Amino acid sequence: MRLIEKRDRKKRRELKRRRKNLFRQSKCSYCKSSLIQRSKHITYSKGNLKKNRGGSKQNKIAVILLGAGAGRDWNGPLTSDIDRSIREDIAFKTVSEQTPIGEFVFSKLEEYYGVSGSVNFETFLGVLELLVDYVLSKTNEGGTSPANTSFIPLLNSLESWIDEIKDYRFEIITSPEDLVQLHIPRTNEYFENVEQSIVDRIYFSELLKHYYSLVATKIEEYVVSICNEDNLSINNSLKRFIQFLQSSGYTIRAYTTNYDRLFPHVLRDKIKIFDGFNTKDSSELNSSDDYQIDKILNDKACNTYYNLHGCLNWQRSFVISQLGYKFSCTPNQTHTTIEFRSMLSANPGHTILPINIVTGYNKVQRLSLEPLNLFFNSFTSDCNNADYIITIGYSFGDFHINRALSLGIQKERTKHLHISFNNSPNDFVNTPEFNAITTMQSLTSGTLRIIPNDEKWLKSNDKEQRKKVYLHGLKGYLTNEEWIAK
Repeated sequence: MRLIEKRDRKKRRELKRRRKNLFRQSKCSYCKSSLIQRSKHITYSKGNLKKNRGGSKQNKIAVILLGAGAGRDWNGPLTSDIDRSIREDIAFKTVSEQTPIGEFVFSKLEEYYGVSGSVNFETFLGVLELLVDYVLSKTNEGGTSPANTSFIPLLNSLESWIDEIKDYRFEIITSPEDLVQLHIPRTNEYFENVEQSIVDRIYFSELLKHYYSLVATKIEEYVVSICNEDNLSINNSLKRFIQFLQSSGYTIRAYTTNYDRLFPHVLRDKIKIFDGFNTKDSSELNSSDDYQIDKILNDKACNTYYNLHGCLNWQRSFVISQLGYKFSCTPNQTHTTIEFRSMLSANPGHTILPINIVTGYNKVQRLSLEPLNLFFNSFTSDCNNADYIITIGYSFGDFHINRALSLGIQKERTKHLHISFNNSPNDFVNTPEFNAITTMQSLTSGTLRIIPNDEKWLKSNDKEQRKKVYLHGLKGYLTNEEWIAK
């Protein structure tokens, strides 16, 4: 009996000593949490360490990624719709046969690749950016170096393409007044001595601006109609789904590759959503908000909707910091035109145009610009810590996004739901979409399989069925409230 009492006194003394030492420190020696309250990590052995830091329970994280297909249910344009509008546009034509530039470039690319359906508007815009970079570099005089001049002209000859595309009957360069609009000094003497290199720079800049605006205008048609009465049913269903996730203990970390503000427009009357700029839209048409760096980087507990590839509601300002530009958000105003005031260097020898929508083949380079780099860093961190990942209408065609997604999908504990728009399970398993998903899931238990007599679902054969694919689109998933029974 005396031995037991002696041991109890020794334990009490040891406990008192540990508490005294811990309160002398600024952080818990086990979990590093701040000791504002008495630490719950004081134990007799490290084997009894409690898992919840500082005794506070953290919400689970649900990462939602909306791809281009997610906009279909709000009447968003398909890739084929945008492709067709570019190929049929007649604002710019070739020199010899007066073929529309869009049709000319698409045909050249399809002839080269030899694979049907391998070329889309992003390929087309990537080619135009390459041509602009080439022309600007080839006509660059003075102060040239690998840091600000592309090495493409040194390696390749694009002259045959350029000679065919540059039809200078385009009206923008027919008078000194037109040159003034392009910020070129207005003097007759200057105009008489305009060199061909300047004409080339103007023409190809206008060419790129035109087709970017054409794509943006096509997308704008659905962006401005998100909250129309026609979408009332699906908007209400989306609200119920997000509220269901919240009631299940999830913090909503939503991201999109689209150029809309779907979640802020639909959810903010019920749920506080941070879009990187603010948590509540201003009612003033032209009011704008700057992105909040500290909140984006440090607040992981707020519900978000971040545009990974820019937004039609962003505008570019030139009067701000030493960087020479800054994006701000005008919640109730879209911007479908771009200003060609300056190109920025992303990599040495490669310049890009900082615009509010990121498309083409220079996405990764543009992710070096603010706030896109902040959003992508947040996306990578959230994927790594996610408990639930939901991908909607995403084709897994952006490799930088795939790498971030794989951080979470490859973890055993993480649930993954993919919502696709392929109505046939047998057809879906033969798509690149399915191959990308199964590759990411290959390090975890369970394999996606077709469910007999169920055309809507593919599910993994692990005990908890953590990996699922729903094939009947987002609208079907939301309006049928598939999340409740499944």
